[in-house]
Amino acid sequence: MPGEKENRMENIKFNYARCREALLYEVIEYNKKRTDSIAREKFKAVCEYARCCGVISYEGYAYLDEKIDLEEQVDPIRYES
Repeated sequence: MPGEKENRMENIKFNYARCREALLYEVIEYNKKRTDSIAREKFKAVCEYARCCGVISYEGYAYLDEKIDLEEQVDPIRYES
């Protein structure tokens, strides 16, 4: 159908932007509660999803995974649009 490819690309761009916004929100929330095991698991799941969506690179994911394991703060500026 005409326009279907354009619509699909718009959806991809929209989903990428939403995933990036969710990651930034979760970075901020994680920093507030980083010693809470549930908050760490939730943030780790969001990071895995962001990695699958291509929002962060493998190196970026490894950085976040290490920060989570060490219960260290994450710099939210890295994830602002």
